[in-house]
Amino acid sequence: GQVFGFYTPENAIEAVDWNVIFLLAAMMTIVSIMIPTGGFQWIAYKIAALSKGRLYLMLA
Repeated sequence: GQVFGFYTPENAIEAVDWNVIFLLAAMMTIVSIMIPTGGFQWIAYKIAALSKGRLYLMLA
């Protein structure tokens, strides 16, 4: 874009939605912590236990 004159570097930085960037960074941090500690497995076990084997409750 900048090579062809579509926008300036300032326009590019202004176009970035920083809320989305920070949300993605936070999500990646949480996932990187939960995978090795078994957090997702714990959540899956809790969901399975609370649903008592009823598939439609596990999918809801």
